[in-house]
Amino acid sequence: MTNYFEPIDHIVNEVAFEYLGGLYRGPGILKWRPQKGFKLEAFLQREGPPPPKEISIPHVFLIKDSDLCSIRLRLWPSGSFAIAPSVPLSAKLGPFDLLAHGWISINLPHVIFLARTSYSKRDRWIGSASYRIAGISRFFEPVTHKTLIEDYEIQSGHTFAGIRVDEKDRIINGLLGEDKKTLELHWSFSRDRFSKKYSWRWGEAAAEALSILFGQTVWMVKREMYRDNRSYSEVIKYGDTHDLDYLAFFHPMSITKQQFLEMTDFIARDNPHTQTCHNIFNQMLASSKQNTRQAQELLISTVLEAALRTVDNHPFKEGDQSWNIRSSMESFLNQYLTTEWKESCEKALEARKRLRHRNAHPDWLYFEGGALSDEEREKSLDDMIFLSKFYGYMILALVGFKGIEPKFPKPHKDWDAMITHTSTETDNNQADGDNQF
Repeated sequence: MTNYFEPIDHIVNEVAFEYLGGLYRGPGILKWRPQKGFKLEAFLQREGPPPPKEISIPHVFLIKDSDLCSIRLRLWPSGSFAIAPSVPLSAKLGPFDLLAHGWISINLPHVIFLARTSYSKRDRWIGSASYRIAGISRFFEPVTHKTLIEDYEIQSGHTFAGIRVDEKDRIINGLLGEDKKTLELHWSFSRDRFSKKYSWRWGEAAAEALSILFGQTVWMVKREMYRDNRSYSEVIKYGDTHDLDYLAFFHPMSITKQQFLEMTDFIARDNPHTQTCHNIFNQMLASSKQNTRQAQELLISTVLEAALRTVDNHPFKEGDQSWNIRSSMESFLNQYLTTEWKESCEKALEARKRLRHRNAHPDWLYFEGGALSDEEREKSLDDMIFLSKFYGYMILALVGFKGIEPKFPKPHKDWDAMITHTSTETDNNQADGDNQF
């Protein structure tokens, strides 16, 4: 695939996967539509023992790891291969059509294409990725881009917001699209220092690091990697972009290139705390999408206990009173932060308590301190903003940043206005004229 945004149909010589104890194989067609993703349609024959005599599908069910399978594809006319990993088979595949008619029609969220290439740089891992973002007003540094063909410049340099890292063991270049909603990253890593798995994961890790730092969903839509005369290209259907708005962990102007590089490295190496950081962001993303303030407050308040229990490796058990959130916070403070964070940790516990309790014991009163009164909603908004920033600092601490200083925003009433309009004499005269008949 050369252009992500162009529809294309791939003829598939052979589709192959294992399902219900047998091997299914046959020809088909793989369709790509930018807005819908991939769709595989194929006629298949079963090889091996006969399928179970009876298969029942409940109305409600969970997709388990045992339901996941990889579908292998051999493309025509190139003879190259592709693979759709971790496809949920079970009822999603339509087993009745498959068993009765040997026919499948299934949507695939992503496909990896494998091909031979003449390009080879045996001492480096070479990769690139494309991203869709909700919109970033700034990036890390200005980067000049020139268009060359065989070392001849055919277009003069244009300066874009981007990133550039030029070191012995790693080279990273990136350009932010002029619309601020697309991003291209290219990298080259030394094989002596970085593994094949790390280089492949780096593009996905960059998307997650950018999501956390800029407080929005960043979708990796395509990534490529070259190694040992082979190219690996993954094409992914993207979802809706979303901005956390005032629940973002950090102010965009405070984010540094070094933070991005260290967080991406942390995620690409699959550190034990990587999933915890991922879950904190996802919970805050879910919170920002809620339609009611009460649902937002409840979700945000539960993040603190969930994160601390995970770091302590102490899951919730009914009747178990051995875990205490205050003791856990003190342990987190001693292990990941400094003593100057003591007051902020206490504020986080209090904010969490207020948000949690007001939703564990809700009311619908609009006056005298009721949960929906203006006074209480003002307090809860500041609590949510404070906790969102605190969770961002927790992520930085888990990543390994040292010397983090507790800097939190003022109460939202004291923020500068986003827009201020000053009325002029002309405006007033115009307004008077508009009121005349």
